[in-house]
Amino acid sequence: MSPRDESLKDALTVHLKSPSSSYQSDQIDLPRDHFQTALNNGSGSNVRPTKEKRKLRYAFRLLLLALFVLALVLSVFGFPRNKDQGNHEVSNDISNDSSNDIIRQALLELNHSMQGRVWMQDLDDLTLFQEAARVWRQDRGMPQAVVEVATVEDVQLSVPVLGHLQKQHGLPFRIRSGGHNKAGFSTVDKGVVLSLKHMKQRSIIIQDEDEDDDDETTTAQGIDVMATIQPGAIVEDILDTFLQGKKNHSDYQYTGYAGAVGQCGKVAEGGWVLGGGVGFMARLLGMGIDNVQEFQIVLANGTLVVANQMKTNRHADLFWALRGAGSGNFGVVTSMKYKLHSGVPDEQLFQKIMIPNDDNLGDFLYQLGALNTDPEFFVVVGGREGNMTAAYMSWFSTDSSSIMEFPTVGNQHFETQIKPILPPSAIFQDTYQSFLWTESTHEMFDKPGYSTGVWAAQAWQGFLMPVNNTQDVWQTITNIMAKGMELAPNLEHHIELWGGAISDVRANETAFPYRDAVYNVGVLLVILDYDETAPKRFQEQVDSVNAWWPRVAEYLTGSYLNYPMNSLRPEEYPNLYWGHHLERLVEIKRRYDPDNIFAYEQSVPL
Repeated sequence: MSPRDESLKDALTVHLKSPSSSYQSDQIDLPRDHFQTALNNGSGSNVRPTKEKRKLRYAFRLLLLALFVLALVLSVFGFPRNKDQGNHEVSNDISNDSSNDIIRQALLELNHSMQGRVWMQDLDDLTLFQEAARVWRQDRGMPQAVVEVATVEDVQLSVPVLGHLQKQHGLPFRIRSGGHNKAGFSTVDKGVVLSLKHMKQRSIIIQDEDEDDDDETTTAQGIDVMATIQPGAIVEDILDTFLQGKKNHSDYQYTGYAGAVGQCGKVAEGGWVLGGGVGFMARLLGMGIDNVQEFQIVLANGTLVVANQMKTNRHADLFWALRGAGSGNFGVVTSMKYKLHSGVPDEQLFQKIMIPNDDNLGDFLYQLGALNTDPEFFVVVGGREGNMTAAYMSWFSTDSSSIMEFPTVGNQHFETQIKPILPPSAIFQDTYQSFLWTESTHEMFDKPGYSTGVWAAQAWQGFLMPVNNTQDVWQTITNIMAKGMELAPNLEHHIELWGGAISDVRANETAFPYRDAVYNVGVLLVILDYDETAPKRFQEQVDSVNAWWPRVAEYLTGSYLNYPMNSLRPEEYPNLYWGHHLERLVEIKRRYDPDNIFAYEQSVPL
């Protein structure tokens, strides 16, 4: 067997190793028969080949010689390239040396063994490869390969191989659900991306008549049912599946289920949930992690385990960690059992209010945070028009019997709770917009760039706790931000009102520690399109915000890892993201990923 075959066999044999004793319960092993041929390939045989086979082998060697000569000629005179290479410089690092030959061969063999596909930058059509590699933030470089898995078995095959290549050959890999990470952590330059975008199945769990109804409970909103959702399913997919039919009903008769999902229609459920998950209905239905009942996850050795909070489950610690520690820390989640809620009408009342970037904005945010506002309200302050900032407010009715009076009832809530605290200078629309909230993800947040992608982006944020929700603190924060925005034309507020059902869960029940936050306070820098000035403009504005952000951060606690901050140093981010839960998360990381296979720029450290 050649050295290349030995290396390939080593990479693939990792999958066949027996799992450690820590994974003896609740695990599902991959069927291995179909993989044995790849492992035995090149192992030799004592049987003398027939004359016909010797002729075929000779012809095959001649073909290989011809291909070698052709490759040599092309290496001298250059490979033809697609002229439309986008903004990313194309690299051919995979074919540069013997180690990269091993990597290439392992990826090709993986491609042959899985139902999905491995896209390779230097072998596939460049346009198709760039589409496979595309992420929301597009300035983070280009991977060498994208492993697009189609099934759970594909994930079980891929993870041990990628882990081996990372450990033995220094090839980094990242896990991507939808690629919407603001810091760009769902891709890696000159590495491999394990893409889950084709794993997007979702379905209601149908119970047998004699089956226990433990997964069905009654809440104030109605009967909860369970669904299975794969990590690649995006918000639009989920809403269209579980609320389908409602759009065409002119009588407003509610027929579907509501769920905790993200604000943007293109955000995938996997990464969004694992980082916490805040959306339009978070104050009413809780965070995404509060609606998960079970995970299926592939560990570094390829074993599939089931993690839930049942007393008989040996992975309850992993279930706790997966709810808020972020994606890509312990394994690859392949599906989740998720709670859906009935009795929440698919109707949203929407209001946009423009407020000056001065003390008036601070006064409004202070008073809004001090109010005991209805959990049906969700407020995001963001968007910039001159010296004005937009406050986007939405309200959901929980009374399906009065849905015909929805606009009137909603208007009354705005008039009694919001309008009295608005400054006189605010531009307040007297006409409210009423529409289906399933469609709002398509219309409101699918403006150019924000859903499909931007060239560059960076976030700064932290949590404002009740002790700092004062008028003086807010005036200080908003004044600093207003002056900072004068130097950063592409910067805007991103401030979310928290509380409600988010704070109903105790801080130690999940890995997310900041349940008592009144607001998530931040700013977002976005460069939509690339041009020759974009890198310089982006970096100048990043440096500007980095200079004054610490003055705002003095009043904030922690940070939300679903809006990761590139500016955090390695010694800073663990405590900011996970607070007093960090020590427990490190222990769980040591149990499930002792070799730190699942690691990225801001993963749980070992």
